[in-house]
Amino acid sequence: MKRLILIMLCGALLAGCSRGLEFKIRFNAVDGLDKESRVIFDKNPMGSVTGVSYAEAGHFLVSVRIEKEFESAVTGHSRFFIVSDSGRPGKKAVEMIRVRSGGTPIKPGSVIQGTTRTSALMEQITEKLKTHMDDLGKSLKEFSGELEKEPEGNEDRESRSQWDRLVDEIQNFINIVRDKVENEMLPRINEFIDMLRSFMKDETPEKDTGPQKTGQRI
Repeated sequence: MKRLILIMLCGALLAGCSRGLEFKIRFNAVDGLDKESRVIFDKNPMGSVTGVSYAEAGHFLVSVRIEKEFESAVTGHSRFFIVSDSGRPGKKAVEMIRVRSGGTPIKPGSVIQGTTRTSALMEQITEKLKTHMDDLGKSLKEFSGELEKEPEGNEDRESRSQWDRLVDEIQNFINIVRDKVENEMLPRINEFIDMLRSFMKDETPEKDTGPQKTGQRI
């Protein structure tokens, strides 16, 4: 009898360990998403929806389970949004992208905010721009440091001075581009997205039928 109980406990423990990562995603609408819908990453299924519930606060909570082999990909830099499932015509899926590498792993049982595909992709593009600019700045500093190590004759000193001016000009250019991206381009892009959302909302007829799982804007 004791052996049977021990086997059952071990089996339950192993089953719990193999369940994968479980957490919830908050959406304003679910657009036909339902239990057993897939969770997709890089066009590959990485998990599934285990439940969809409507909260009193006016949003939906989508419970998901991520397979163990994909757990490490789910971090604070992950973004989730609802799309049409290209592998299952007529069905919806939750898609995940990472706006940047690294990040703190999402803890089991967490509730995270969902987004839209447009917002997630714009955030991803912004992060890539910042990363490229930072990498370029680091390369220029390393190059300038190498110039400092060169022997200094009169010609070398004049040549290095020219290089220093060039490096300063390039660094100034990087700073200008970064400022324009953060202070001009992104606000305009966000304004355009807000206008598009407002237009879509105005064009969608309202239905007084209570909480719905389809036809609502995320």
